[in-house]
Amino acid sequence: MVMNNLSMDIWLAPNGANQYRFEVSQNYEGSPWYVVVYQVNDLEPLDIRRLKSWTQVLFLMEEIQNEKCYGT
Repeated sequence: MVMNNLSMDIWLAPNGANQYRFEVSQNYEGSPWYVVVYQVNDLEPLDIRRLKSWTQVLFLMEEIQNEKCYGT
């Protein structure tokens, strides 16, 4: 089975005072992977990324979880 139009919300485990939520869509607005990053309890997106692969999505989640992006 081939899945080529996925959409999902991913919540990262809290990391200190921060917790992030991702809205991930596949094949959205011409991007293979479209990712909107929110800090939990904030209505405005923290970041929007257009990525070429699922591996890049996973790498972005790892960077954020390890506070390499948006670190305080």
